[in-house]
Amino acid sequence: MKTIINSQKDLEKLLDKKGNLIVQGSLEIYIPIYVRGSIEAGRFIKAEGSIEAGGSIEAGGSIEAGGYIKAGRYIEAEGYIEAGRYIEAEGYIEAGRYIEAEGYIKAGEYIEAGEYIKAGGSIKAGGTIKAGEYIKAGGTIKAGEYIEAGGYIFSLMFEIECEFIISKTLPFYRKYYAHFLTKRQAEIVLKESNCWDDIREQLMPDSEKISKMKCWHPIIAAQIRMFFGLSETEVLTPNQKQ
Repeated sequence: MKTIINSQKDLEKLLDKKGNLIVQGSLEIYIPIYVRGSIEAGRFIKAEGSIEAGGSIEAGGSIEAGGYIKAGRYIEAEGYIEAGRYIEAEGYIEAGRYIEAEGYIKAGEYIEAGEYIKAGGSIKAGGTIKAGEYIKAGGTIKAGEYIEAGGYIFSLMFEIECEFIISKTLPFYRKYYAHFLTKRQAEIVLKESNCWDDIREQLMPDSEKISKMKCWHPIIAAQIRMFFGLSETEVLTPNQKQ
């Protein structure tokens, strides 16, 4: 079942006495909305504009907005969470798939996604930031605790602040790394038939030397060490964060 909101009058008819908007099926919204309670949908929530709730925003499917998504409590979706502007919650932000915003992503508690987390601006959490794949931001990535990715962690500003980071793969394209390596090492990296696991295995004898090269930014060097299994976690000192 699909519920459609085209006007403020449509919205008011659906609100319960506590100001909650709760539907069993999907929710399609064609106006910017604010509710003092929570928004819940059994399936997906899709809005042309912005969605804001004094309580939580939750969907059994995905949550998508052309504007921003903001909640006084938490934002949670079994699918993805995507916003044309920013995503912000006083509590946590959690998605079974990915979390993506053109602007920033900010949570008072933690941010977690089964796949990736990507923001055109900054990504900030009072607790942890964790993704099954990669974490990528155009601005700062800042966590009160640690940042963990099944893939890589990358800030375009090279500003990462947290207790420690955990990553498994490397940001940037292969040509970036090949540029700084020896001819033999570069050939291994650039060989199209080599996946990252093959590259790791073939360069393992040189791993210590590669990780200590002075050309790497400290944040990249930290992820190179984890890529080769030379460390499981990396603590970023104040000098490494910038």
